[in-house]
Amino acid sequence: MSETEINQLTFAFKDDQIAWEAVFKISYVQGVAPVLYKNLKKCHLAGLSVPADILEKFEHSYIAAQNLQAYRNEKLEEILTFFSSMGEDVMLLKGAAYNAAVFRDSALAVPGDIDLLVKSATFRFSEKQLQYIYSFNTTESFEIDFQSHHDLDLSQMLSLDYQGIWQDSQSIDLFGSTCFIMGPEDLLIFACVNSCRKRFFHLKALFNISEIIRSYPEIDWKVVTSKVKSYQCENMTYTALLAAYCTLGCQVPENLAELFNINSMRLKLIRYLVANMSFSDLADRTLFLNGGSAVTRLTDRNKWNRSGLLLLGAYSTGQFLRRLKALLRH
Repeated sequence: MSETEINQLTFAFKDDQIAWEAVFKISYVQGVAPVLYKNLKKCHLAGLSVPADILEKFEHSYIAAQNLQAYRNEKLEEILTFFSSMGEDVMLLKGAAYNAAVFRDSALAVPGDIDLLVKSATFRFSEKQLQYIYSFNTTESFEIDFQSHHDLDLSQMLSLDYQGIWQDSQSIDLFGSTCFIMGPEDLLIFACVNSCRKRFFHLKALFNISEIIRSYPEIDWKVVTSKVKSYQCENMTYTALLAAYCTLGCQVPENLAELFNINSMRLKLIRYLVANMSFSDLADRTLFLNGGSAVTRLTDRNKWNRSGLLLLGAYSTGQFLRRLKALLRH
């Protein structure tokens, strides 16, 4: 936060009775407690009255995130060294990529798991090597996929040009090994796709989108437009960007809907739902904060909530039917 933003926030809330326990619990479940800790410390010094016990809880969440990220980095270094020794190209996805290329402080956005995309097919590896690789998936909260990744194409719901994604990627040095991250346009698009997976109003996912846009002012929106149309994810990308804009105020083109050629009826539906559901899910969930099963109910990914209606606008008819069939199968 800038000094101006800190002063504005401090002035706006200095006389308000803030439900700090609810603020902490919601931010913790939404994956942004470390972010709030860094900013609340600044606000606290500027005069915002943050209870000491609440500030301590935020600090503990930040330290826990630091420790988890340190351990994850050790395991990531191990697997990257393995792939590097074999001359295999590996791409960091989602949170691992954001921590390497977007965030200065990796504790601010510790991913739930480490997602990696291996360029080669599995037949390039021996059975023993595959067992070693897959051990990271089963014991270390990694999701390592070969040639394609289910979190990117939403289990083949999207038509992705993986070769093009690799061509537009950038190589970086991480822990002494060369690996790859997506180009800025793809990085933003798939942050939006991931936001769709989280039903659009997961604060951590929206924060990632906002920070990518802030970190890459050179993003070419014409390239973004071409890619989302090619991937057939223009509706979900638009919805995620609109949600991020309405929630966090990130900078997006004013003519985004026109660029993406969003159908007028679908556009009205998306805008109506985003305008009427911003934080409505969070507000509803605070009702559960005093219950013994709060954490379970808050983190239940399968729990139906009103933000799920946004999928009606974000999915094409074909995508919606494929998703429905997949849910019925399970």
